[in-house]
Amino acid sequence: MTSHSKISRLLLCRRGFHKWSWKYLDDGSCKQERMCSRCLKTEERVQHQWMESSDYDEAIHCTQPFTCARCKGNDVHFHSFDEIETTWVYQFPYEHTEGEEIVTYRCRYCGKVQ
Repeated sequence: MTSHSKISRLLLCRRGFHKWSWKYLDDGSCKQERMCSRCLKTEERVQHQWMESSDYDEAIHCTQPFTCARCKGNDVHFHSFDEIETTWVYQFPYEHTEGEEIVTYRCRYCGKVQ
């Protein structure tokens, strides 16, 4: 490899274009690490593999228990609302009011609208 091509590859890394992929550190762990093959920069993260539980009952409440397939850790997800619609409501007479913005949200787990 010429020094010119090595320098151009390192410039890619300086601009944030690293060459890497995530790898688990241990079999029963969710800790991952990645190392750039050009500049040797490393980063770590925790990446669980959540499995949904059959204990979920949307008619009663919106709590969703999850268990990680790798580390067997547990977590419970509560309502998770995403914005689905924004509307403006005006009072009469229209020219004298600013109006009110009404945002509608829907839970991604149970579908509840708020």
